[in-house]
Amino acid sequence: MLKIWVGTCKEEISSVDDWFDSLYDADWFDDPLVIKMVEDVDKNEVENKKMINNYMGDLMPTIEISGGLKTLILMYKHPEVLYKSTSMGDNCGKWLIDISEKVDCFLTLRYDLAISNDLHSTEPFVCEFLNTGFVTKTIGDYFQEFYKVSSRNNGKFVEWIDCPFVESELDSKRFIEWKESYKKKFCQFEDDQSSLTEKYDVDVEDNELPVEEEKVFERSALQPLTVSMKMLGDKFSFEFALDRKVTIISGDSAIGKTTLMKLVRLSVRDRQLVELEADRGCFILPMNYWNEALRSDSIFFIDDNHPFLKLKDLDAVIKKANCYFVIVSRDPCLNIDYGIDDVFTIISEGYKHGLVPFIAKHRRPKSN
Repeated sequence: MLKIWVGTCKEEISSVDDWFDSLYDADWFDDPLVIKMVEDVDKNEVENKKMINNYMGDLMPTIEISGGLKTLILMYKHPEVLYKSTSMGDNCGKWLIDISEKVDCFLTLRYDLAISNDLHSTEPFVCEFLNTGFVTKTIGDYFQEFYKVSSRNNGKFVEWIDCPFVESELDSKRFIEWKESYKKKFCQFEDDQSSLTEKYDVDVEDNELPVEEEKVFERSALQPLTVSMKMLGDKFSFEFALDRKVTIISGDSAIGKTTLMKLVRLSVRDRQLVELEADRGCFILPMNYWNEALRSDSIFFIDDNHPFLKLKDLDAVIKKANCYFVIVSRDPCLNIDYGIDDVFTIISEGYKHGLVPFIAKHRRPKSN
């Protein structure tokens, strides 16, 4: 059975990609259910347990699947930990029915993840809402209870305080060893971005901009920018324009959000591998030096696991900075004043990818 907490929890897995990569087992891709999910969610075909034939006709390692699919597989193969719905797009939702019939799994829910596009579906679906103890019988019950619980507390999501998961359960020995090796690699990546911060000889505490930086840069003060990047030797490219200070990229799993972040990261580490052209410098916002980095006029790309997005005064910090932000996230709990016009999704035409305004297909009318 699937057990759902509508809200937040400190013990949820914050980085599904890291967790998946550390626990990865190629034998998972011999499982018939996993094979079906790969075909449906990512539109790819499992060639063998180590390789996938993707929708562009190229072979890729099975570990390079989308973040949403990684979450589904982890819930199925490692149901003993707490996952978050924001790691999955609506195209992942229906597979929770199959997984919950095989294992008991846990999920934090902060948006109406589509188990079905029919709000009033009578199709059987059993799950428990831990906030209220209510056990659903149908998909229609699921939607109705989610809207009921999420509308409480003036629409603010509640943190799961008495969560039964503890850090010792989440940090398996294998994961701890992997995290240590990852830190070494990440520190090297931080050094690669030193050009951002080496000219700022400042010491800013608590990741806040200094008092003298009081000027607020409104959207009208920023000029439209263009960004174009492509993988050299490969038929894969992104091209889009930024006409606002904050651009949020959301949408289904397997549309290219993770790939976009990887291209930006690779463009910093190996300019011979990724050709990037932009009106300003493009960087992944550093984990350790972002306070100084915000003094630049760069374009910063941020995923929803970044501690920067957890700031209570995030909106004020962004307004003080003279740079652009591209945030890849489905999480509605961002402390930013934004509207539907600021949310985009990725579309593709063959090997070419771009951004279009997000069509609110996820915002289904609420049940009465």
